Amino acid sequence: MTDILVSRLAAVPGVVQPGISQWDVKARLPLHPLSVENVYGDPRLLPELAVPGADFAERLGVEVVVGGETSGIPLATAVALAAGLPFAFVREPGYAGHEDHEPTVRGASVAGRRVLLVDDVVAHGTAVEMFTRALLDAGATVAGVFTAVDMRETAASVTPTARHLPIESIATYLQLVAAAAESGGLGAFGRLATPLGATSPHSRADRVRLPTAPSLERSDVQPVAGGIDLPRHPERVAVLPAALLPAE
Repeated sequence: MTDILVSRLAAVPGVVQPGISQWDVKARLPLHPLSVENVYGDPRLLPELAVPGADFAERLGVEVVVGGETSGIPLATAVALAAGLPFAFVREPGYAGHEDHEPTVRGASVAGRRVLLVDDVVAHGTAVEMFTRALLDAGATVAGVFTAVDMRETAASVTPTARHLPIESIATYLQLVAAAAESGGLGAFGRLATPLGATSPHSRADRVRLPTAPSLERSDVQPVAGGIDLPRHPERVAVLPAALLPAE
């Protein structure tokens, strides 16, 4: 991840939306909603955003790149092309036109293979949890997640899967908003979202102080051979909280 790439992502028109005037502590609404799909309209930027994902896929030793329906599919396709890997996508339940008998995962076969899940944004991790379960049910080993924007630092809670899986992103939410603010892309609504205790180059009047999100440190995670921590597939566990490991 480079500062230049973050700045280019933040500069895409419409990616960082005008924000709300106050931070909703209870709902933890983003100060500046994102429309990451707007980056997909730039034929030069999208392949560049895919390069970190391809590097991540190589480090993880994955065999298939899987896009989460629907917003993750364009980025996943670009990552697969950059990495020279097969592509598949995993369906999101409830979409119009989906039938119960249709396969959940389409494209390249994922059974018995290590896969990289790609989505546009990771926040609470609900979609990551859902897609991961579907991939495990299809016989895959989920090695990690690549996303354009990691918003977990602003989430009130994060699912166990999104907390413990290796996740890499182009930018975090706060990095993206900061880059947009520095470039003047937030206009009259420009306020920099800053966690409590963090420093900011902006004046006190221009800064919004946010509650800090739950820690995402991996000190309580012990690597285990295989895929990820889900009880239905203990044989495919990549990372598991130490407290959940069986006693020796």
